[in-house]
Amino acid sequence: MDVVELTRALIAIDSINPFRAERHGDHWHIDGNEAEILDFCDDFLKNAGFRTWRQDCGGGRQNLLAEKGTGSRSFLLYSHVDTVEVKEGWSYEEALTPKLGTLDVDGEEQEVLYGLGSNDMKGGLAVILQAAASAQMQHSKLKVALGCDEEFLSLGSHCLVHETSFLDDVEAILVPEVGEAIAEGPRDAWLVTLGRCGRTELVIDVPGTGGHGAEPDRSGRVNAVTQAAVLAQAIELYSQAMPSYHPFPSSPQEIRSSALVTRIEGGDGVLSIPDSARLIVNRVLTPMETPELALQHMEALISQLAESGTLRPVHRDDQTLWPTVTVRERPTPLLRPYQISLEEVFVQQVLEVVAEHGEFQLGLGLSVADENRFAAEAFLPVVVIGPRGEDCHAPWEWVTTKSLYGLQGIYEDVLKRMDAFWKE
Repeated sequence: MDVVELTRALIAIDSINPFRAERHGDHWHIDGNEAEILDFCDDFLKNAGFRTWRQDCGGGRQNLLAEKGTGSRSFLLYSHVDTVEVKEGWSYEEALTPKLGTLDVDGEEQEVLYGLGSNDMKGGLAVILQAAASAQMQHSKLKVALGCDEEFLSLGSHCLVHETSFLDDVEAILVPEVGEAIAEGPRDAWLVTLGRCGRTELVIDVPGTGGHGAEPDRSGRVNAVTQAAVLAQAIELYSQAMPSYHPFPSSPQEIRSSALVTRIEGGDGVLSIPDSARLIVNRVLTPMETPELALQHMEALISQLAESGTLRPVHRDDQTLWPTVTVRERPTPLLRPYQISLEEVFVQQVLEVVAEHGEFQLGLGLSVADENRFAAEAFLPVVVIGPRGEDCHAPWEWVTTKSLYGLQGIYEDVLKRMDAFWKE
């Protein structure tokens, strides 16, 4: 079974994330659907000579951990195994039935493989399984970790970083995840992602006065829903004005943080002036920002809107109330941004290998992924090189078969290079 056939087999396994989390007292239960695909990968790795075991992440969810070789240093290949749900535009059967076709990709007619998770990231998973199977580590250990729940709360990577010693001897990590495309760059170049933006979710509670809906203009009355709408518009303008920068001198990519209102709610639909409303804001963080700084900036924006009279005060019980901002509660920590230095020895070694396989472009991921935990929480160098594909989280997701074969060659050569480098 070659890397394309292995990708087809992985696509056919339903590992759709249920996106369900419930809190029970001090504990969270997060539903999962990775058992079948982990069993498949477990058998594959055992047949390739790996020692394997499972890490319990609670609620029946597990990570699959594996290793072969000896030595005090380890190199880790990582992939998540879950996918998003089937989006409108194709059926469940179509999404889980891998299909070959052709597309114009970067100005060239290429063979592509359609299927749910083909690019995010079962094609990459197939690459590391094949590369791991062929690896002959003489001077170090090769580890493989396959994580659960990346698409929702990154539960698997959280457990891997904080609830096991598996990473203690790991020197570096290579991940075939989606790295986000660059608008301009060499045709058919490999995208090497050396960092990712982070994110935080802010909850803004907006007060109102209440009152009879027949008198909305009565003096002192404040509609919380209207105030929330005003604030949402201000956040959109605030987002558009955020500065941008180029993370790598040699790359045309431009990075900018943003603030997106993802939910607005309030009122009860009856003839009363709404006395409360709520906004949920997704705040993308560049590597120069922190969640704490994003919270302070949002509080400052609300203060400016209050001082200018754009937002109206609510007087209640001898208090003057304004919108308040908190961080949205979640079972796992926020994903902080990171950027790996070009001076990192592992990065230099990987780039030398990639250059032997063709042109490459440096990039910084616009979205969060499990790599945020490894770099920003475990402080390990992480390089992301994924296959060429598009339409992740959309119908008819695809990956090129050419890039799957090429990426397998890169990963095999990186493993040889690092094993020899550590001998020295």
